Order: sequence, then C-alpha cells, then structure tokens
Amino acid sequence: DYELVNSSQYTPPHNRKTMSKYPDGYIPKIKYWKSRLDSATNEHEKAQAASKMAYFITRHTSTYGPLDLTQID
Repeated sequence: DYELVNSSQYTPPHNRKTMSKYPDGYIPKIKYWKSRLDSATNEHEKAQAASKMAYFITRHTSTYGPLDLTQID
C-alpha cells in the first residue's frame, strides 16, 4: 500500500520510517567518502572511496529519490 503524501507524490510505507530516522538521508556518508576520495593518496584509497560513494549514492537515490548534488559540495 502507498500513502498519498501530496497530490503528486507517493511514498512507500517503508521509506516514511527511514526518512524520519535519517532526516539527511545518506548525504553525511556521501560527504565523508567524497572527502576521503579528494584526499586519497594512492589508487587503492581512491578506488575504495569511489566504491563507497557509489554505494551510498545508490542507497540514497533508491530510498529518498534523486540526489541534489548541491547538498554534497
């Protein structure tokens, strides 16, 4: 079942609970891994940070919808 949030947006029930628990979604984690990527000193660190960033961006997008890139700069 979906609940009508406003006239143009439906939110799955499992997302409503998650949204209240994490008001900023995965943005803090994305910012953290972006900073780690920016400060990486070797290819292993870059690959690890890029992988983590991709994971959290995917999680954020699937849970909260499109990511506003201005929030992570």
